[in-house]
Amino acid sequence: MKILYSDPKVSAERNCVRLSAVRKVMLDKDEAVPAGTPKAFDEAIFDAIDASMLKKYYICHEKLPESSCNIVTGYKKVWGLQSIGKGECDIAYTVSGKRIYVGIKAASDEGAVSNIEIYAPENALDLAEICGFLKEKECRFSSKEYTEAFAEIVELNPETMIFQYFCDLECGVYLYTKQAKALLGAIAKYPFPLEGETVFRKRAFWG
Repeated sequence: MKILYSDPKVSAERNCVRLSAVRKVMLDKDEAVPAGTPKAFDEAIFDAIDASMLKKYYICHEKLPESSCNIVTGYKKVWGLQSIGKGECDIAYTVSGKRIYVGIKAASDEGAVSNIEIYAPENALDLAEICGFLKEKECRFSSKEYTEAFAEIVELNPETMIFQYFCDLECGVYLYTKQAKALLGAIAKYPFPLEGETVFRKRAFWG
């Protein structure tokens, strides 16, 4: 398998820097198309930001038709629905006929369990409050689109960063941070290789 990237772009929205590239995957026989993003994107961000003193969390999410939800799915919550270890807090809510199960858990040896990551000083966030805020904003977890709720979270918590990875024909990451404007120039200057390492991510957890 070989993955090539083209047309790298860096742009900014409110409290957000978006990095994207078009990917071309050349597979050997019987290989599945992987979900992943260029490692260079992460390198560019962490060259510009010192996250060494920040704690990492995942926002886990599962979206199901409301008609298929019942007492069993309610009991399982996001943890049982995705067969991952229980986290620090969870919530469920309904938006436009979809039941959305959400949970936040600290990073562990379990590895990456979501396409959405939070970095924040330890004990700086009220995680249950973040879950409640996502419910209040009726967050739909569309991985390919700018998420206003995440931009508001970092506005209220200036030391916090949220990474929202996406992967399709176009792949990349939305980085939500109060320092978006300041980071834009530094990240845009980073030399993104057309052929480089890929960080593979679990397709099942992409919203």
